[in-house]
Amino acid sequence: MSVVPVHRCRFFKYSSSTIVHMAWSGKELAVARGNGNIELWTFRKTWYHSRTISGNPDEPIEALVWIRNRLFSAGLSGVVLEYDMVHLKPKSTTHSMGGPIWCMKPNQQNTRIAIGCEDGHVRLFDVEDFGLTYSGALEKQKERVISLAWHPDGLIVCGSVHGTIRTVDLTTGRTVQRMNVDSTKEKDTIVWELACLPNGTIVAGDALGHVSFWDPHVGILKKMVKAHMADVLCIAVAKNGRVFTSGVDRRMVQLEHVDNKQKWVMTGQKRYHTHDVRSLIYIEERPYDCLVSGGVDMSLIISSPVNDFKNMKQQRMPTYPQKSIISVASELRLALGTFDDHLQLFALGALTDPTTTVNDRDRLEHMHQRQILQLKVKGNTNLLCSAISADGTWIACSNRDELRLYHLLYDESMRPTVDRVRDLPGLPSAFVLKFTNDSSRLIVGGSDGVIYVVGLEDEIAVLSAFDFHTKGPEGKPKQGTILTLAVSSDDYWLVSGDHKNRIAVHSLLKSKFKTVLPTFHSLHTSIQFHPSKPWIVITLQANEFFVFDVESNHLLPWSQKNSHNLPLKFTDKTDPILGVCFDDVRQDAFIIYGSGYTCTVDMRKPMPPRDAKLNQIKGSHALELNDRFQSIMALVQMGSELVVAERPVLHVLAELPPAFSKHKYGQ
Repeated sequence: MSVVPVHRCRFFKYSSSTIVHMAWSGKELAVARGNGNIELWTFRKTWYHSRTISGNPDEPIEALVWIRNRLFSAGLSGVVLEYDMVHLKPKSTTHSMGGPIWCMKPNQQNTRIAIGCEDGHVRLFDVEDFGLTYSGALEKQKERVISLAWHPDGLIVCGSVHGTIRTVDLTTGRTVQRMNVDSTKEKDTIVWELACLPNGTIVAGDALGHVSFWDPHVGILKKMVKAHMADVLCIAVAKNGRVFTSGVDRRMVQLEHVDNKQKWVMTGQKRYHTHDVRSLIYIEERPYDCLVSGGVDMSLIISSPVNDFKNMKQQRMPTYPQKSIISVASELRLALGTFDDHLQLFALGALTDPTTTVNDRDRLEHMHQRQILQLKVKGNTNLLCSAISADGTWIACSNRDELRLYHLLYDESMRPTVDRVRDLPGLPSAFVLKFTNDSSRLIVGGSDGVIYVVGLEDEIAVLSAFDFHTKGPEGKPKQGTILTLAVSSDDYWLVSGDHKNRIAVHSLLKSKFKTVLPTFHSLHTSIQFHPSKPWIVITLQANEFFVFDVESNHLLPWSQKNSHNLPLKFTDKTDPILGVCFDDVRQDAFIIYGSGYTCTVDMRKPMPPRDAKLNQIKGSHALELNDRFQSIMALVQMGSELVVAERPVLHVLAELPPAFSKHKYGQ
């Protein structure tokens, strides 16, 4: 077995942002972050972060709502935004007319939206085909509306910062009942969250850690449970009336109604998060049966099966994007990292003695990396993607609004001088960027669905454009969001893929479309060309991979035989394949990786049996699993070496403020 040097990089200190709210559409999970971004997650055997709507960090989001596959957000900027789910940007804007928005909920029929405003009003909007139409405002309360819920009997339930719960009649707009939760002498109790059970009972979570159950018609407290040691921030309700709560004390609590005792009791609790839990949803339908939670520790955690709460297991998703934010300039040994508002460029270290014999697992003497550039990118929204050319002379990046291109010149100490190219030829913003291997062209996966080939040598100009991803069957408009780009080593072929799982092959040399690949059963996560052959490796969310010959337009015989017969222990992994890379030594082998493992695939060896145990698979089989690296952000080939960028979760948690803790007597 060949051994190659590996740069194990932990100097890209990427930190995501607090999860503030989540919403489930039935197909996609929308996750709002504190930096204004909205992540879109899909499920096919594994959870995968497929797309991101870039947001403005100065306009924080407080609530998300799906209505008939239309996504709406609201926040402290005082507007409700509807998003274009293909171009991934705001489609329409509706002002609240009442200042910052603290909460937003749809009715059971998904025809109206209620928002709770800073001025104390609950305002109603009808959902029309073209956007939202203002319907009216309910009776004003003295303080901001911090929480609300739709009641099945035609009422709106409102919570305030002064410990008051009101039920308001939608017909008259007047308060029907007024209820008060417990308070202390020092300050009023905030009602952070409200929900309604199928039988009409109101559930409230407050700042004292109480979960209270109320009769909405007579305003009587049915039961109060001290479920938490601090604020209850989120509530999820099952169809059978079970209640799940969480909050500042990080505990996830299950409450059930015991019929023979006629009261609510705690029947289980788990603690998976290290800091406050700010959002909790229950996805009840098959095959999910899971609780999804997130908060200050930035981790999205999937807990299942909920029907067996005591034996429920967690799956912690990475705190960094599953789409790689690292690219390399192999000729100059540089690595570029993408952050929300800036780029970091590092010069990688080299072996102190290049003649050193490389042995497996040896730590080699080397010169350390050094940061040579931090490029601040001003804009109203966060960065989505970036790329650096192989010779290091070009850097491209894009946010939701614009594409930027920079030219770099280096002095003798490798310190760059950066010059921004301001006259770009009418290019849109981009979702993915890629330079050709000779650094003479930039490939732009535009937000308009068109792929632009931009020449960089004599003048900055668009050489050609491919519009495959803007068309559907028979040429009808059906745009897809471009997710992936790959260029062959000789810069002859270009392969692109979109969120509808259409993968197209184009000829860069002839500037024409060649063919489209068969549609795979799950979303593709990456595409990578072989360094010397016209082969591409396509990895899928369902933990499968295929090897395709773009010249002959068919799967390799090895892939036809083995890609559907991978060991079940491998395809059943909850960690999806994120990418693939090759090394120059073994021409018939490649490495696929997830966030917690790498796997070497050798096409000269037989595939392990379907029932094989992965920890027992040795070098005699085509798959060789390795868990030496953890929290992998990227695995990239750089000549005869590999670059592994890691971001251990403990390093992320060490940068967070202290979590809630309650002093215990004697400790």
